[in-house]
Amino acid sequence: MVPKISKDAYMDYAFQFTGEERHLQNMFMDWLPDVILDSHAHLLPEVFAPIRLEDFDCTRVASTFPSYSLEESNLVSAAFYPNKKLIRQRFVLPLRGVNFRGANNYIKNLPSSDGLPVLYGLPDDIEYTIREMQSRCYVALKAYSSYIDPPATKIYQYFAPEVLDVAEAMGMPIILHLPSPIDVCKDDLHQVIRDFPRLRVVLAHMGLVREPSTDISAAFDGFAAYSNISMDTSMVISAGVIKSGLDTFGYKRILFGSDEPLCLIRANEYIHPKLGPRLITEYPYHWVNQAEHRLYRHLVDDVTHILWQALSAIKEAVDLLPPELRTRAKENIFFRNAIELFHS
Repeated sequence: MVPKISKDAYMDYAFQFTGEERHLQNMFMDWLPDVILDSHAHLLPEVFAPIRLEDFDCTRVASTFPSYSLEESNLVSAAFYPNKKLIRQRFVLPLRGVNFRGANNYIKNLPSSDGLPVLYGLPDDIEYTIREMQSRCYVALKAYSSYIDPPATKIYQYFAPEVLDVAEAMGMPIILHLPSPIDVCKDDLHQVIRDFPRLRVVLAHMGLVREPSTDISAAFDGFAAYSNISMDTSMVISAGVIKSGLDTFGYKRILFGSDEPLCLIRANEYIHPKLGPRLITEYPYHWVNQAEHRLYRHLVDDVTHILWQALSAIKEAVDLLPPELRTRAKENIFFRNAIELFHS
């Protein structure tokens, strides 16, 4: 049975900082640039959300926050990033049943001070997607394999060639959430880049990579050869993965992304003996398998928000660069790269 945890309970828990989280916050407020551009942040006012929290699919982490308002996001800015100016590129939470057209319209009409709009493309309505792109109201295009049921396994299933042709001609970057980790779908991605050699692509979540490996390094090397491909750091908590990206793509092609509000959960990754890589949490979020939680809850006694883990991974990787590059790399990752890519 799905526990009925209220949205307010989720948010209240997120804002209750531990001593360790306060320590991390103080450290990062000293380390981060004064202006931060978050290239991967979600927004979904409740009026466009499909159903109640307790009715969501319990198997997907994405269901943690079935709506996320501008007001809530502004509270996060004040609580998590005090004394920083935060600019967010915003797009719709990718949940089935959302009123995507209404949410896109809401996002594109936000004042620029409240967010920079990214179009949520509809794989089953190419005409609508192209029309919205050509309105030039958006800084980028995002689409998801999970929009299709069952989820798409090929990029062209949710980024139609007709759509990519327009994006390439307009110089509109796409934020590409791959259908599988980059080392698994590398042939598919290579084909897309060969077909659209001038298309600007940002691989979300560092290509869905969890941990560094020889195969990952080889895949990163292969795609770093394309100057039109960049990566964002959203929900990546492995310093090794960030370092691999910096080593291959360089600091001018790595962009900070938080995946807000998902970065507000507290969780760690672990390897389940049968299910493979999983997230285990301290809090019994409604999407958490309760039997699994009882068995593995001990692994996260001192867990922090994923945001702090992700920032720690970036800092650790940047600190491994030559000293003369560290400040420049930090400023590029957290601001300049996104400005040059999305707003040039």
